[in-house]
Amino acid sequence: MAEKSKYEKLRWLIREAIGSRRTQLGFAVETGISPEHLSRMLNNPEISKPHDKTLQKIAEYADNGVTYKMLKNACKKESEVRFEKDWSETDKIIYLIGLIEDDFKDLIETKPFSRDVDYFMDANYSLSVMEWQDNVKNRNTWINEPRELSFAEREKHRLTEVVSVVKYSMDIDDLHVEFDINVYHWETKGNNVIIGDVEVMKPTINGVKYGEEEATVKALRHDEILRAQGDALRLVKMVHHFASKHGGSIKDACEELGVTFKEFNDATDLIKN
Repeated sequence: MAEKSKYEKLRWLIREAIGSRRTQLGFAVETGISPEHLSRMLNNPEISKPHDKTLQKIAEYADNGVTYKMLKNACKKESEVRFEKDWSETDKIIYLIGLIEDDFKDLIETKPFSRDVDYFMDANYSLSVMEWQDNVKNRNTWINEPRELSFAEREKHRLTEVVSVVKYSMDIDDLHVEFDINVYHWETKGNNVIIGDVEVMKPTINGVKYGEEEATVKALRHDEILRAQGDALRLVKMVHHFASKHGGSIKDACEELGVTFKEFNDATDLIKN
């Protein structure tokens, strides 16, 4: 007997595929899927994994941009995402977030047009895996109002015009996870969107920002930290000496010495620590 599952993401996609211009019965007739089978797929508490031919029929007549790949991905379960046996829950979260970014790159290449940002987000399989795990509670998502990009930001993100920040918050077992996804896009006259770039930001797990900087600092040996502090001290002294000798500000001294003000502040913070 085939193993059954809830397939909530798949059900949602099928309803999107039916759309608003057809009834459920009309869609069944059009696709050649029996009305009873379609009804079971949408309404039974748990269903067997649909056959590929069924998914192909749904995709062929789908509305709202639902594709076979989206339906196929929605049939996968968390167990089909391979984790190493000794990975912690934090390791799994970081791994899934990396997969989310990879999925977005594929979506931009294959399906950059979408009716809105929210619908584009729902097409990401790895994101749905993270959201729909059995151990996920208190799931919240909200999208900030689109913000116009500066000229420098447009150049960096494929000349897109606006960015929408999608914020995620969820509890996975005893871990509270928050992360942002920046969606860079154009808006069409018909209020649809064309996605040009996506940036998945590093998550905060139980209030601690996870990122490359923290991992690098933890990996440094004690003598390497001491050397870094020594370099920082020399840089700060050089900037202060130049400013004192020439009567200018710290910012002016940094500019004359070819040091960014951020580098100076980072060096100052490293000495304090």
